[in-house]
Amino acid sequence: MSQQSIFTAVEEASAIIGKTWPLYSFVTSNPLTGLEDMSFREALQMAKKDLNARVLPDTAILRQAWEAGEIREDDLTELLTQSGFGKSPEYYLQLMASKESTNKTNETQELDRITVKWLTAFMDEGLAEWDMPGKEKGFFFAWRSLVNYDGEIGKLNLNEIPNTALDALKVILSGIKEEDYARIFRYHFSALPGWVGYIKHRIETNSAWHQAYPISLEDYLAVRLLVAKQLGMSLLPTQQAKQTDQETEDLALLWLRAWERSWQHKMVNELVNKTEPASETEKDSSPDAQLVFCIDTRSELIRRHVENKGNYETFGYAGFFGIAMDYMDLHDGLSRKSCPPILPSSYQVAEVPQVEKENEKKEWERKNAVLKFWAYFLKRMKNMLPSTFGFVEGSGVFYGFYMLGRTLAPGYVKRNKFNEQDGYEGICEPEIHHRHEHNTPVTGIPLAEKVGMVKSAFDLLGWENFAPLVVFAGHGSHTANNPYASSLDCGACAASPGRHNARMLAKLANQPEVRGVLAKEHDILIPENTFFVGAEHNTTTDEIILFDAEAPASHREALLNLRSDLQKAQDTATRERLGTFKDGVALARTNSTHWAETRPEWGLAKNAGFM
Repeated sequence: MSQQSIFTAVEEASAIIGKTWPLYSFVTSNPLTGLEDMSFREALQMAKKDLNARVLPDTAILRQAWEAGEIREDDLTELLTQSGFGKSPEYYLQLMASKESTNKTNETQELDRITVKWLTAFMDEGLAEWDMPGKEKGFFFAWRSLVNYDGEIGKLNLNEIPNTALDALKVILSGIKEEDYARIFRYHFSALPGWVGYIKHRIETNSAWHQAYPISLEDYLAVRLLVAKQLGMSLLPTQQAKQTDQETEDLALLWLRAWERSWQHKMVNELVNKTEPASETEKDSSPDAQLVFCIDTRSELIRRHVENKGNYETFGYAGFFGIAMDYMDLHDGLSRKSCPPILPSSYQVAEVPQVEKENEKKEWERKNAVLKFWAYFLKRMKNMLPSTFGFVEGSGVFYGFYMLGRTLAPGYVKRNKFNEQDGYEGICEPEIHHRHEHNTPVTGIPLAEKVGMVKSAFDLLGWENFAPLVVFAGHGSHTANNPYASSLDCGACAASPGRHNARMLAKLANQPEVRGVLAKEHDILIPENTFFVGAEHNTTTDEIILFDAEAPASHREALLNLRSDLQKAQDTATRERLGTFKDGVALARTNSTHWAETRPEWGLAKNAGFM
């Protein structure tokens, strides 16, 4: 047995597990990204076998679509006949239902729970009051030094456990064929794909947490397999789940393909029959405002409603607006990535007070410091051991009424402040400089780089004419109780709200020196009366807030009219999205503040095509 054979097996087995970002910057991604080099059928089979994933719709779902007319009989019959299935659709529905396997109990539930317990303690990133001892020497070392204090596992003979994870794996795999290593590792990686994906993320990004408290995939395997051995479990499951036979899987794939083809036919027919070319009058008319939203599908609905409320034109653009930046938040002083996770950040953006608003900024910082102190004080009171009983008894009545209010009337007790302009946007403006200079007094970037960012946006948007108002609208979300809440924010901004990038691009486009170079060197003429505004679309409530504190007096009336129309668009959009004839805005706000609504928005669930 060689070290290289173990490393090779680990690399092969972990390839099917996609990276998982931390909760504070969790980005929605394809969980089967490791299978993208396979055919669709091969990927489904491996996901079902190794990831224990439900990869095809249940027969009940297919029947529901069939009875609702979402699957056309012509499309289905043609596909079935071409594949040699000549009987009626009803016959095959009954056949698939009769062969569906029932879900089995997870045989490794106890092993999973114990493994997660140790991973949670080790991979904590500042939330726990007490750190796990020995973390700085790595996961395997820390576990080995503490495992005999875990009453759920029982005493281990530490003299029989090597000092390194690699040596421990050699002992565990003794007597097993090397060709079986990858299969064993794949099974145990697939048992906890989220945790394994996060280990991969920390390794590949080499974050500060990983440098301080290292963990490897070999560490994970050694700990998990040693615990399995101690619990008397085999390295592979004793019973394999019943596999659906090939005929049933073929049928399910055909039904799925027919469902997709039926939708495509329906969409094409609607476009052909209802789409009419714009008249010459409509083509020549200049819009009152142009609004640029993120290409996130949740912004598509609000774009349609905005265009229906007035003489407005909308566009789609990547939500980070072409600025590869980190953003320093004034609330906590932390700098966070605000561009695609796979893109290195070139710039740092921070807030500086607007002209003659230095005193207002200092007052805001004073109030923010008070709020931060009370938040810190309450956290310490809840978590400190000496204050546990006194604090709970003393504050129990207050928290009891608070919990009751949040349950029965969440909209009144817990306000959604996500999009309220109660922060610093009204008194500050974003300032950009190179990322490596953010700890020095040097600020600003060369004019050519500013021009490049603005020109790139205009080129990709295909602009030829500019309205008096141009709005760059990033997007964010709000949910009261969802650990993956950041996944609802802008994925193009690394799970941060897009407001900062939108404000930054608007500021650059408003600068006279930038406009001068665009006109002189690139033949891009921006009218003097065009003003660019940063904004944000709250995808939970469909509210659009304009950060227009710097707007000239000449545009105030136009901004008031636009804001009024955006409120009308919010009303009709929430009614459509939530399927209600009542006050859709009120319902959306209630959902966003109700802690029983873990997923207050379903904007992504109703999109089936992209043009």
